[in-house]
Amino acid sequence: MITTVVKKRRSDYFQSLSNWRNDKVTGIKTLRQFLMKKTRVTCFRNFLKKEFSEENLDFWLEVEHYRKQKTSKQVKLAHAIFDTYIVVNATREINIDAGTRATTKANMQKPDATTFDLAQVRVFLLMERDSFRRFLDAEQKSSVETKSSSSNVTAKKTATNKTKGVSKDKNVRRSLMSESKESKFAEIINSASITERRKRKFSS
Repeated sequence: MITTVVKKRRSDYFQSLSNWRNDKVTGIKTLRQFLMKKTRVTCFRNFLKKEFSEENLDFWLEVEHYRKQKTSKQVKLAHAIFDTYIVVNATREINIDAGTRATTKANMQKPDATTFDLAQVRVFLLMERDSFRRFLDAEQKSSVETKSSSSNVTAKKTATNKTKGVSKDKNVRRSLMSESKESKFAEIINSASITERRKRKFSS
């Protein structure tokens, strides 16, 4: 009996990615879409570094780079990636199951562009379902706090401006009242002068 081993294509693995497709916070549908920009990659890596799991993202990126190389160069790179991320107790060992590790090890007998496909997808799913969601939650919380802080500053400025406006109105009213009093006092002075003139007229 002959057993035929069919090697799965990379596209077949990615069909099993998370059904999480409509994130309302960032507008990003998938982690893969998110990683299309270098600035986002850097931001996400900094987050993973705080969680001591940046090796997952680094492995995924290295495999992406590895796949684009010529066959002659892939052989050398494959061993470097395998020794760094796949081997048990490797310096930057990634979190994959024993079956995935065994499959990747078997693929190392003849390295090609698909050697790390299964391990890469396992790591990708782990990041998308776990780390990436925590990252988005943290970003959302940070955004809300920033907006809240900005609103408080705006409110304080508005209150200060209103206070200044009230003070200005009070000063204007005081000035008008003072002018009114002076005017009335002048009228009294003038009326007094008229009275004196009338007394003098009648006395004469």
